[in-house]
Amino acid sequence: LIMITKNNPINTGNDILPHIYKAWILREQMKTLSPWLWGQWDWTWYLGNPFLRTYSPLPYYIIATLTLIFPFWVTTKAILSLITPLAYLSTYKALKHFTKNKNISITFATIYVYSPAHIVPLYMWGSIGQALTTTLIPLYLIQLDKTTQTNQNQKIILTAAILALII
Repeated sequence: LIMITKNNPINTGNDILPHIYKAWILREQMKTLSPWLWGQWDWTWYLGNPFLRTYSPLPYYIIATLTLIFPFWVTTKAILSLITPLAYLSTYKALKHFTKNKNISITFATIYVYSPAHIVPLYMWGSIGQALTTTLIPLYLIQLDKTTQTNQNQKIILTAAILALII
């Protein structure tokens, strides 16, 4: 987290800056292009391959939209800094839901946040979308469990919405 909030996010991993750059490109496209062209034809990315077809678009849209209001680097650093604490909280909540044990939930949520499964996608690969799903998947599992236990349509809609965010 300290490396992300520093002035130079290059130090966080080998690939984080190109991913942050894609959010900046999307922000510029949102300012100038029609919505159906957003995420298309960035010539610095594989000769125009639409990067939002390759990577999960949700974090790029979140960053790009918020940077229309707030400064780009402040927004990017805030979102990237929130991923790890939110992953811990959602993992803790899911473990507490399934195990009903506070100590086990705290222990294994802490182990998960410090494990390569969480650290490598964000800090080494720079995969913002994959890192963001670490906060959503535990919440999805909780909601899926609640949905299977009841027949309420509201829970089905919420479960489907969380799954759509993950995808």
